Amino acid sequence: MQRLRAMTEQLRCEASREAAAPAAVFELERGERGRNAQGRRQRSSSEAARRALSESIGVRRADHEVDEGVRDASGGAPPIFGVRISPGDARPESLAGCVALARRAEEHGLAWVGVAERFDARGGVPDALSLCAAFGAATSRVRIATAALPLPLHHPLRVAESAATIDALSGGRLELGVGLGAVETPFGGFGLDEGERAERFAEALAILRAAFSDAPVTFRGKHFACEGVSVHPKPARPGGPPLWMAAIAPAALRRAAQLGVGVMLPISADAAPYLAACAEARVAARIVLLASSDAAAPALERARAIAASASEVVLALDVQSEREIESAAALAKS
Repeated sequence: MQRLRAMTEQLRCEASREAAAPAAVFELERGERGRNAQGRRQRSSSEAARRALSESIGVRRADHEVDEGVRDASGGAPPIFGVRISPGDARPESLAGCVALARRAEEHGLAWVGVAERFDARGGVPDALSLCAAFGAATSRVRIATAALPLPLHHPLRVAESAATIDALSGGRLELGVGLGAVETPFGGFGLDEGERAERFAEALAILRAAFSDAPVTFRGKHFACEGVSVHPKPARPGGPPLWMAAIAPAALRRAAQLGVGVMLPISADAAPYLAACAEARVAARIVLLASSDAAAPALERARAIAASASEVVLALDVQSEREIESAAALAKS
């Protein structure tokens, strides 16, 4: 434990030194560099939602769930290399291009392919699960993930059924990354109150986890309710696809550890609160680090440092072209 404390303190120092490094665009990011005053006000609102999330998630692990491989605190497994693909524009043919990139990623030996669900084509696609299904049909080996899905916008039972279907069709390769939704997500366009997204996320996550069990789902909340619902198909793996929670705030990272789920965070974020909480809860520390392709080399060094005390670290570089796929593959072999 003393060794882990020393390592987590080192990671805190590294995160402070690297605070100016480019961070990946992802579901809970507080905004890109150079935002104007309006953007800063939006980030303030996003921070308040994250604080609410840490207070509002009241989900306990169900009796049927088990830790996904508790490992020695020393960790030591090398990072797994992957990419997060986005189309770059809104043209229909660009979606087919994303599928081709997933195929090329597998051919180049990468192990993980993700896609963000966003409403700006530069950062992802508006329907991540559908694209994951296409990735699964075009590949045979790589792990496929939503990175991440804005869970408050979806009904959790529908997400569970779609995820279980894709997981079955892909041979058990789907992974679910979920988050609150970026500050740019148009909640009002869906008839939802942005201020309630933390509550919706907490309830949806509880239902989603229960839906992957063998028992019917019963839940009564403020935003979602169901009584004895059996979800089909059943997941290809016990407990369903692995879950990752997009998070930045220390309280949210600690909550993810208490729930026994992995986390997705930008490469510059401090992973120490999550690592320490995983050690205390005796659960596997699983982390996806999201980074820009332009910052691949320093991202790899940071991923290796974090991997020294985690059970699993995936380094996922944002890509939009085959050239970037090739660069990611070359980095994986270095």
